[in-house]
Amino acid sequence: MGRGGLRAAEAREHLIAAGELFASSERLTGLLGVTAAQLPAALRRSVARGDFVRVCRGGWVVRDDRTRASGRRLPDLRAYIDAMMRHLGHLYYVGFNAAAAVHGAAHRRFTNTVVATSSRTTHRSLAAGLPPDGSMAVTYLHSRQPHRRGFTRRRMPESLYPAGTFVDYSTAEVTLLDMVQRPDLAGGLDHVCTVPATSSWPTRWTPSGSPPRRAATRRRCANAAATSSTPPWRRPASAPPSTAPRSKTRSRPPRRSRR
Repeated sequence: MGRGGLRAAEAREHLIAAGELFASSERLTGLLGVTAAQLPAALRRSVARGDFVRVCRGGWVVRDDRTRASGRRLPDLRAYIDAMMRHLGHLYYVGFNAAAAVHGAAHRRFTNTVVATSSRTTHRSLAAGLPPDGSMAVTYLHSRQPHRRGFTRRRMPESLYPAGTFVDYSTAEVTLLDMVQRPDLAGGLDHVCTVPATSSWPTRWTPSGSPPRRAATRRRCANAAATSSTPPWRRPASAPPSTAPRSKTRSRPPRRSRR
């Protein structure tokens, strides 16, 4: 505690009361009344108790009472991802299974939250707790301009998150395209094929206002959506390949008569 500053425990209560689960180093030095060099020593005991967790360069997450009671190290990622990306100056969106769940197209638990960012980001914590399933891994996927691909900004419910919490999610079309391109981050291609069938997803898979994508990706996405709309046991059996030998002679077009 510096001259005229708060104690670390008082600063934690102040941030929680203000609905701020993410705080920059500058914000903490102002509350504690210490310099940047004195900040690690001022937070040493609180960090040992787990009240403050450093998650990025110059960024700290406050562990609230709900997170402490559940035994998780960090609160829900969605409670502080927007403030953390704004602090880092990165564009982002939460995609893949987390976005599919928001759009009503997730029908099983997922253990990995994928965040597309405009710059390479490393989460200093190995896992972020998401209720009610304990801990969940976080993967940051580098994308040059993630917002150009299509996103939607959603307000989180105040019953579970601090007031005024917003999160940027990828649109339904971009979510499906990302999952088809990287099925390893979405639980496998078999799981991706079943995602559109769980909800009324749009029939056009190209997001409006996004740059043109490869034709192969569009074909894979359309095939995945088409095969997922019909159960495997109801699909017609494919015709067996023809065993007849191919003719080596080619038919030539008739020659035009010269006058």
